[in-house]
Amino acid sequence: MDDKLKKEILAEVDKIFAGKKEDDQRKRTEVALEESASALEALASDLESERVKNVELDKKLTASEEAIKTLEDEKSEASVEAEKAVKEQVKELEAVKKELTEKAEELDNVKKDALATARIEDLTVAGVARNDKEEQSSKVREMSEEDFTSYKEELVEVRASIIAELKKVEDKKDDLKVDESKKEEGSEGEGVKTPPANIDPGAAVSAAMNMEIYPSDDIVAQYTEMGIAMAEAMNNDK
Repeated sequence: MDDKLKKEILAEVDKIFAGKKEDDQRKRTEVALEESASALEALASDLESERVKNVELDKKLTASEEAIKTLEDEKSEASVEAEKAVKEQVKELEAVKKELTEKAEELDNVKKDALATARIEDLTVAGVARNDKEEQSSKVREMSEEDFTSYKEELVEVRASIIAELKKVEDKKDDLKVDESKKEEGSEGEGVKTPPANIDPGAAVSAAMNMEIYPSDDIVAQYTEMGIAMAEAMNNDK
């Protein structure tokens, strides 16, 4: 076989093998493309699934945000309402306290008025009530029980002291009257007789009570001197 033929044969063989390689490569490429298409399709499916998941997550996130906002709004509104309710309750409580205070004051005044009436009655029975009972009532109305007891006892003591001193004056007057009677027996028809001066013990005591003081020994002595002076003046007129 000559070289030319050999070359021609080798060229044909190369062509045959080259064609087989191309077919094989094409088949491999088709397989690879098919595999790639499947992979791309699977990837696209996965991406779509993820997209759907993301959409669902976005919806849930949006719903959660709206729920949170609603809760915050409700919380804010509830806080405002609660604060308003507390203010109203405080206002009502203050009104109730004020009303209770006023009622307590009214009740206290009623009790004090009743107590003052009872105390004036007590002083009247004891004979040491003043003519101006309203003023004396205002005074004893605010006294404690201990102060009132002391006040009454002192007035009773003052009254007793004045009555005792006035009795001394009356006794002195009686002695003077006896002396005057004796003088009159010896000098009948001489001069004009002057009616005896009278000292009303009740009026004197009442006057002392109306002074609303606790007389000292000096004041009591003045009452005594006054009575004696009046008795002596009566004697001198005769």
